[in-house]
Amino acid sequence: MRNNLKIFKEKDDILSLSVKINTLMKTNLNVINATIGTLYDDNGNLAILNDVKEIRNSLKDEDVYPYISTLGIKDFKNVLVDFLWQDYKNKFIKKKHIELLPTPGATGALNLSLYMTLNPKETILLPKICWNVYYNMAKELDLNVETYKYLDKNNKFALNDFIKKVKKISLKQKHIVTILNDPCNNPTGYSLTKKEFIDLINFMNSQKDLTFTLIYDVAYYEYSMENTREKFSLLGKLNKNVLTIITWSASKTFTMYGLRFGCIIFIDSFKRKVINLLNKAKIIARGRFSCISSEAANITYKILSNNDLLISFKNNLDVYKKMLNDRINLFIKQALEINLPIIPYHGGFFVSIKTNKVDKLTNLLEKENIFVTKNYHLIRIAICSLTYDQCDGLAYKIKKCLDKI
Repeated sequence: MRNNLKIFKEKDDILSLSVKINTLMKTNLNVINATIGTLYDDNGNLAILNDVKEIRNSLKDEDVYPYISTLGIKDFKNVLVDFLWQDYKNKFIKKKHIELLPTPGATGALNLSLYMTLNPKETILLPKICWNVYYNMAKELDLNVETYKYLDKNNKFALNDFIKKVKKISLKQKHIVTILNDPCNNPTGYSLTKKEFIDLINFMNSQKDLTFTLIYDVAYYEYSMENTREKFSLLGKLNKNVLTIITWSASKTFTMYGLRFGCIIFIDSFKRKVINLLNKAKIIARGRFSCISSEAANITYKILSNNDLLISFKNNLDVYKKMLNDRINLFIKQALEINLPIIPYHGGFFVSIKTNKVDKLTNLLEKENIFVTKNYHLIRIAICSLTYDQCDGLAYKIKKCLDKI
């Protein structure tokens, strides 16, 4: 038995909480479950893309039931790179080399990234405002955690604090590993501006005595309000001292959350380095999860490799994005009317409200049958899982509870 594997209280058990809330909803129709990051339509049904449904129903047995290679479908890398970079691809691949390996969701890619880049007792740099599961992964792998302010007092990316904490870590280790969830940060919906992103890149490039691994979590990138492909292209500006690992989610992109499929994508200036990382990842993956779902891989590949299906997918996704944006816009409009302290939203499934009384606020909300999740000095509201009607007036209800504290 591993002596360094400690028992710890899970910081983010949203899935179990949501099951309890759904049970309550069977007897109480007024419950608002704003906890889970899954998109629902305005009738309260799971929002699944028709393209995904149709392809799933058309799959043959050999597309579903056999084991798939740990490396996935042979040509998948090419179609995914085309999809992620689009018009910026040719320019990007002249600067950087790319290899990838399929994983059980972006979560699998994140866990594998930490396992591969840090040894036990080394330090991972995380933003204080982040998906709480990052902390769970760090604890499981026996890593130390240093944190920086994600946003400053003006609700801008806190680069100065990031730099301060990098310098602190560098006193003990010369390799800095950090996770950046962008665009559409979970839990806030914030995205770094182009200038903020370039400033971060320039800082890492300037640290000649350090090496960096930037783990770039892009789980919600398709729901961004910005040009995500342009931001991807900026990764080409990173110097040779920075390795980029993108963790990508097919589960969220294609609304097939339970069919766990994502990718760990290695990007570096040196071809041999990314090939070595891929070979290492393959060996580790074989022992940790073997391979991914054949069904999920084939659904994704069929869409990405067929131009007609890809166009249809994008059109149908745009319908869902408009549905989500209508809810978000309503909530934000009403929140601003009453000065509810929301964090700037730029896309994704969630909005967040700042408060120093997280526990008190969530307790008051639960008494009103409103369930949200906690984070660092804020509560997260999963607008994605609510209907338009549930969003209408929700800001007023939260403000009423906030004013009671």
